[in-house]
Amino acid sequence: RNQLYAARGANPAEREELRRNVKQRSIELWQQKWSASAKGRWTHRLIPKLDSWINCQHGEVNFYLTQMLSNHGCFRAYLLKFKHENIPDCRAGCGAPEDAEHVFFHCARFGQAREELNVRLGGGIEPETIVRFMLEKEENWSAVSSFTNDIMTKLREEEQSRRKAREPETIAPRVMQRRLADFWKH
Repeated sequence: RNQLYAARGANPAEREELRRNVKQRSIELWQQKWSASAKGRWTHRLIPKLDSWINCQHGEVNFYLTQMLSNHGCFRAYLLKFKHENIPDCRAGCGAPEDAEHVFFHCARFGQAREELNVRLGGGIEPETIVRFMLEKEENWSAVSSFTNDIMTKLREEEQSRRKAREPETIAPRVMQRRLADFWKH
């Protein structure tokens, strides 16, 4: 930034060249930190090269795609960390922790949807390749996004259903007030 500020009097072509160089250097530094960090390893597996992700000209990241890319969402293994679930295991009963990798790449419940996506993308989807497919063309991005939305919607519905079953039935405030008033009359 300091270099860009200092070059504010330079001609537009020089400023643009400097801007590109500063941006490229920033991405290189970010990539070094990204690759060395112990955090976000799932996301790093999906997006190992930041420049291709940053420079992609198509597709939008949405609520559910973010959950798949971050492994933060309606996954039982993730919800267990916050005591929203009692066990991390997949609902299919296979014994595997229900996390993004299991759900999107291994879970039998979503095998048909995964196979359909695999056919649409030309085969070979796995954690290390799925983002590469997305970045290739908008059609692939849309296919992965739809696949993700369908699965995450299902997981969210299941999680809400489990939560509702665990919570005691609540009484609406007006009903409670009426019951208390009746109680105190007698």
